[in-house]
Amino acid sequence: MLPAELQNLTSSIQENTGMPAPLFFILLIFLGIGIIGIVYISKEMDSKVYSTTTIQPTSQSNPQTLYQSKNLNPPPRTQSMSLQNLPKTPSRSLISRSLSNWDPNVWVNRFLSIYKIEKVIGEGGNGYVLKSEYSGKALAIKVLKLHGGSPEEFFRDLATEASNLVNLTNHKNIVKMYAVNVDMFVIDSILKGRSDLYVKNPPMIVMEYMDGGTLRDLLNEDSFYYSSKWEQNVLRAICEVAEALDYIHSQGFVHMDIKPQNIFLSERPKDPSELGKVTFKLGDLGSAVRINGKVKQITPEYSPPEVFQEPAKPYFDIFALGMTAYALLTRKIDRPDLNEMNNAIDCYIKGDTDCVKKEVEKARMKLMHWNINVDPKINPLLKSMLSVEPQRRPTAREVVDMIKKIDPTICS
Repeated sequence: MLPAELQNLTSSIQENTGMPAPLFFILLIFLGIGIIGIVYISKEMDSKVYSTTTIQPTSQSNPQTLYQSKNLNPPPRTQSMSLQNLPKTPSRSLISRSLSNWDPNVWVNRFLSIYKIEKVIGEGGNGYVLKSEYSGKALAIKVLKLHGGSPEEFFRDLATEASNLVNLTNHKNIVKMYAVNVDMFVIDSILKGRSDLYVKNPPMIVMEYMDGGTLRDLLNEDSFYYSSKWEQNVLRAICEVAEALDYIHSQGFVHMDIKPQNIFLSERPKDPSELGKVTFKLGDLGSAVRINGKVKQITPEYSPPEVFQEPAKPYFDIFALGMTAYALLTRKIDRPDLNEMNNAIDCYIKGDTDCVKKEVEKARMKLMHWNINVDPKINPLLKSMLSVEPQRRPTAREVVDMIKKIDPTICS
C-alpha cells in the first residue's frame, strides 16, 4: 500500500512541478535548513539589541546619572533602544519627567557645551546653579528654569539683552558674566515636550565662580553674626552693592532680585578677623530688566508693594537692598506685610487687579507703621530705603553717601 501511495505522490510532484521528485525533496530540505538559520540569526540579533546600553558612555557623558536621579527610569526592555536600528524614525526622549520636578544632578559629570559640570551648588526660584570647569578654570553656570507661567517673553528679552548684560558686569562689585546661551527654538521644543534637550542644551548663564559663598551663608554662622565686626561689614557690603546698583541703574537696568543670597564673597573668611579682606559682589544679573520694563518675577520677602502696579524702577532695588540690610542685621524676615505680598502674587497671577490693589494698600499701611529695631545710627538709613513712598527713597549713590556719613572708613 505504502509503495503505491509513494509512487502516486512522486508522479503528482513531477506532473505539477515539472521536476523529478528526488530533486524536489532535496530543495525542500535545503529550504527548511535556511528557515532555521534565519530564525537563529534573528534571535542572536535581538539578544544583542537588548544587551546594549541605552546611552553609550563617552568622555562627555555619564549614562548612569540619568537613571540614578529621582523619578528617572530606563525605557522598558520591550522597546528597541538602539538608534542605529531605527535610522528612519526620530530619537525618543530618554527621560520622561516634568520640568517642574527636575533633579539638577542629572547634569553632574556631563558636559554642557564645553563646560564639565562638577556639582550642584544650589537652587533658586528661577534656576539651578552648578559648579563647572573649563580649561582648568572654575566657573558657575546658572541653568534657568522653564516650568510655570509663560517663560517665552522672559527668554526673548534675555536673548535680546544678552550682550548688554555681559558688558554690564564689567564692574568690580558685580559678579562677571561670561556668556548667555538662549536659543528660542530649543526652548520652544523643550516646552513642547523635548525634555531631552533640557539635559543637552538648556538655557544657561556662564558666570564667575565665587569661592567665598554668599552673605546668607555667613549670616547663618554664629561666629560671624555675633562678632564685633559683623555690623561694620554688613554696612560695607550694602555700600559696595549700592555702588554696583548705581552703575546698573546708570546703564538703564534694574536688578530686580537683591537679597543676601545674591551678594557673593570674593573669598571665604576663616574667622571674623578676615572679613575686612573680602570684596562683596552683586550676582545674578539674569533677573535684570530695562528701566520701565515689565516685571516678570519677584521675591516677596524683599520686594516693595508697588512692584505689582508699576514697571521696573530703580527704587525697587533700593527697597530690596534696605530689606536685605535689615535681614543681615537682625537675622529676621519679619516684615509685617508678608502675607499681603504673597496674597498679591496670587491675585496678580489670576489677573484680579482689584484684589491686587487691595492687598498692596494693606501692605503699604502695615509698612508705614513698622518699627524697625536696629542700631539707632543705622535706623534713619533703613527707614529711608524702606519708605512706602518710592520717591522718598534715596538713590543708590545717596545710599553710599549716607553710609559714609555713618562711618567714613567703610566705603572706599
